[in-house]
Amino acid sequence: MGDLQSLHEFRRQKERAGRIRFLERDEEARLFAAIKSRSEEAYRLSVFLVDSGCRLGEALGLTWNDIKDIASVSRPSYPVAAAPSR
Repeated sequence: MGDLQSLHEFRRQKERAGRIRFLERDEEARLFAAIKSRSEEAYRLSVFLVDSGCRLGEALGLTWNDIKDIASVSRPSYPVAAAPSR
């Protein structure tokens, strides 16, 4: 899928401490439209991340062996100190 490790044209904005905000449907649609206009691969990844709740690192680390069926993704969990190095 190309170099999805660094999507330099999409900069993450800083969040204020303690603030949790969810996108409204129209905001999500506009976001996905903007991403899709630049990159089909980034669009597909973005939809997967939003729909699955996976983090970018988790999604990029998935293999077909991690996917059990359409609706279920299993991945090992590690304590932070014991996480495997890359």
